[in-house]
Parts: sequence; C-alpha cells; structure tokens
Amino acid sequence: MDLAELLMFEHAVIRIKSELIGSDNSSFGEMNRFVLKWHANIEDEIFFPTLREQFSENNELVSDVKRIGADHKLIQTLGENLEKWKSEGKEERFRERLDLYVKLLREHNDLEEEALFPYWKILPDEVKAKTMEKTVGAFNPGILGWYCAYTGISERFVDYLKE
Repeated sequence: MDLAELLMFEHAVIRIKSELIGSDNSSFGEMNRFVLKWHANIEDEIFFPTLREQFSENNELVSDVKRIGADHKLIQTLGENLEKWKSEGKEERFRERLDLYVKLLREHNDLEEEALFPYWKILPDEVKAKTMEKTVGAFNPGILGWYCAYTGISERFVDYLKE
C-alpha cells in the first residue's frame, strides 16, 4: 500500500462517517479531529510537498497542489466554528453550516482523487517507500489506538504498513 492508497482509504472513512453525522451530530467533533489532526496534516506535511518536489516543472500541477492544499485552511476554520457553535448551544447555526462542511470536505477529497492521486501512480517506487516510512512514523503510541478505533483499521494492519 502506498500513501495515496492510504489517503483514499481515509477518504472512504470520511465519506462513511460524514453520513453518520446527520443522525448523530455528536460524532462531528471526532471526525473534525481526524480530518485536521491526522488526515490533512499527513497531506500537508508529506503528500503535497512530495508532489510539488517531484513534479516541480509541471506548473499546472504545482498550482493545483497549492490551491487544493489551501482548502485545508477553509475546512479548519469552518470546523473550528462548528465546534464553537456546538459548545455554545447554537444548534441551529451548527446544523445550517454542518452540511456546508461535509459538502466542502467531500468535494475537496474528490478533487484530490481526480487531480492529484493519478500523479502518485507514476512516482518512483523509492519515493513512495520514503513517504510511507514518514507516514508510518507518525503513528506514535498516542495516535495509533485512536486512529485504529476511528477508522476500524487494525493495529496489525498498521504493523503491516511498517514492514
């Protein structure tokens, strides 16, 4: 498994979890935490920089990476506001904007899969291996149990990624 495949798995988790928010908006905080503290962070720190570096002469792709990466700030701001409105008991405002958050997040993930992930396939195997090493290295003990519980992935599977 390479990093793009792991990110696509996480996109699937996000799609499924975002469907559940409609019936249980208390799950929003955990999904937002997953998106911001793990998923977007891996993209910002490993995935996007690798694409920019490996395809530095492809101005259109580099521009797409920057534009798509900028969505993370918008998603973060909206997510933080949703958390605030929920904690303040502003349920109506929370519900009104929750749909926007989910729509924005899904469109962002779809755009990554369409515009960026195909480039990952043509990267040299050594580059893919290095990015997986970095990613697996981020699975520290404080993250691992939480990640496994949230995504449904087993710790054995994460160990498999390390091998």
